Amino acid sequence: MFTLLSGEKIAKKLLRGLKKEIRGQSFSLAIIQIGKNLVSEKYIREKEKIAQSLGFGFELHKFPTATKVSALKSAIEKIANNPKNTGILIQLPLPSHLPLQEVLDCIPLKKDVDVLSSQALGLFAQGALPWLPPTVKAVSILLQEAKVQLKGSCVLVIG
Repeated sequence: MFTLLSGEKIAKKLLRGLKKEIRGQSFSLAIIQIGKNLVSEKYIREKEKIAQSLGFGFELHKFPTATKVSALKSAIEKIANNPKNTGILIQLPLPSHLPLQEVLDCIPLKKDVDVLSSQALGLFAQGALPWLPPTVKAVSILLQEAKVQLKGSCVLVIG
């Protein structure tokens, strides 16, 4: 026997609550995309739509596939140093010539939205990060809302 859980209604409810909670505050998300990827572009459009619905600023920084790591790291540093950008994420996947972790590690801890830098992952693994990675938080909320008992269960997460 299985139970299919959908987070769509829960997400809409959470977004309405979040919109009220953050009223009067200023946030801006900077997304860095290297190369073209149709799936990534769909995810980016969804992120932009949600950011706009919450009243967040949104910037998409696109770089060509052939971007050299030194130029990319320099650009990420500049984006990170802009105080307007309160959150940064690097849209994955990266082109194969770019060293994934080295690029992710350019994001400062306080702006690491996806919790993918070595510092953020390390703190998360130690239980010392004051926030959860987005997917972990989303699954946690979904299971709580559905009152799922995990003990003795098998779980499959899709999407």
